[in-house]
Amino acid sequence: MTGLLSLLKDSFRDIFHRPEGNTSSLDGLRALAILLVLGMHTNEFFLHRNLHLSVLNQLPPFKGGWVGVPLFFVLSGYLIGGQIWKEYLQSGTLKFGRFVLRRGFRIWPLYYFLACFFFFFKIGGEKSLNGFISNLLFLSNYCFDNGPIFGAWSISTEEHFYILTPMILLSCLYFFGKRDLKFFRKIMIISFFFPLAARYVTWNFILNLKEFELNPYMLNIYRPIHTNSEGLIIGMFIANLKMDTSFNWNQLMKRKWPLLICALVLMSLSYSSKVYFNFSGIALGFGALLFICLDDKNLISKFFSLKFFYPISKTSFAIYLVHIYLINYSFNYALSQNWFDQFQILSPLLGFGLVTVSSFIVSVGLYVVLERPFLKLRNKMVKYS
Repeated sequence: MTGLLSLLKDSFRDIFHRPEGNTSSLDGLRALAILLVLGMHTNEFFLHRNLHLSVLNQLPPFKGGWVGVPLFFVLSGYLIGGQIWKEYLQSGTLKFGRFVLRRGFRIWPLYYFLACFFFFFKIGGEKSLNGFISNLLFLSNYCFDNGPIFGAWSISTEEHFYILTPMILLSCLYFFGKRDLKFFRKIMIISFFFPLAARYVTWNFILNLKEFELNPYMLNIYRPIHTNSEGLIIGMFIANLKMDTSFNWNQLMKRKWPLLICALVLMSLSYSSKVYFNFSGIALGFGALLFICLDDKNLISKFFSLKFFYPISKTSFAIYLVHIYLINYSFNYALSQNWFDQFQILSPLLGFGLVTVSSFIVSVGLYVVLERPFLKLRNKMVKYS
């Protein structure tokens, strides 16, 4: 009993107390990303059921919550980039197996457990076998069958990025020898335009579409990594600048506000073309926001550094995996109790609160019994690898 209480105490400390060395504002950005995703799917439920649609449904956190995923991409690129560039500067190379092990033990245990649990127990209805297999193989950004993990396409994209990036780095070392970080920045700048070119070719020549159509866009433009990866590249680019001691980071930081304005202007490109510039503009905008938040002296960074955000950030991956199922269960219960009728115009806020609280509670439980034990095991394995 004492051991169980100690386990719970340590787990809750992990969730609610930010460790030393964390860039606190990034926890706030990660929390913002998952809250935007929750807002988007809350809004979709209300639109689908035609429930108390009001001005609240038109607010950006609800109507435009889909940008939470591009924000996740930028943050993931920065996180992975920081790990890669740090090891490269220290050793002049990268241990591929060790790198994959670190990322795998963060993602795989919870992801595979929930994929199997949802599939075999038919949670939320029966899922296709093809969808299940594509979830397991991280191919959901190219295989679009109904799998047990809703939103697995973005996780698949990040997994591809985690594997491709170190392979590209090691290939560069093999063909060009050891280079400074500036060399890799040039590669990333070129790579940034590849998804844009891929979208143009896909839309105009492979699909041969003249007007916007949602389904082809979602399947062929929105989900595949080769047409939607600018956010990951931008995040990794910023990490490169931050880690490069020969680069005058402080001088660039003094120009952060003009850079933010330029990025926001470029971000407006996303509204000029859903197909071509959408992801490029959003990646630049969120890259600028990330850059601003790396300076702990401004109000934006201080806001995202609030302790309130850390528990949400800590459990954000589990929240992402379970929230769709909890939306269905919690909202259907609210409908049976006529809660939305009672709240009327404020019912979207009630729905958002229900899914946020229920997802967080479930995610805390998953962290205690599954995520934390595997993270501790990972740390031991990495230590001796």
